[in-house]
Amino acid sequence: MGFLTWLQESDFALFLAEDPYAYPILLCLHAVGMATVVGLVWVMSARVLGYPKALSPQLFEQMSRLALWGFTINALSGLLIFSTEATRVIDNTEFLIKMGAIVLGGITAWYMLRAVRGLDPEGSPDFPTATKVVAVLASAFWLIAIIYGRQIAYTIKPPF
Repeated sequence: MGFLTWLQESDFALFLAEDPYAYPILLCLHAVGMATVVGLVWVMSARVLGYPKALSPQLFEQMSRLALWGFTINALSGLLIFSTEATRVIDNTEFLIKMGAIVLGGITAWYMLRAVRGLDPEGSPDFPTATKVVAVLASAFWLIAIIYGRQIAYTIKPPF
């Protein structure tokens, strides 16, 4: 816990936690990043499941770049938020479930992208059942990350 205590008590983390604007701005950035990455993963998942057929899987590459930007915003803002309460959340069950869901959501999203690479751009492919299962799992993992991320605020240890 030494490093986490140092991190949480650093001047920068204290500034983020105590400044009337810094923490709310971080939360807004976190929400924008989350909406971007999760929204695009859900759109790609819906396409793999067959809705809408008009959406070309070739657009996945462009959507994945935008999703990666969203993930980067989310990761950086999340690390900064974590720094303000590191010792309080590191052993929080909801936090650990959220982190696990993010890892699994990232792996399944990556698998979906691999599944569409090299497809005929003129075709409107129906994806194999395994890819459809992965699409459902990707959507579910990101939903779990959102739900458990929100629950952290209600289950975190009090600061005293």
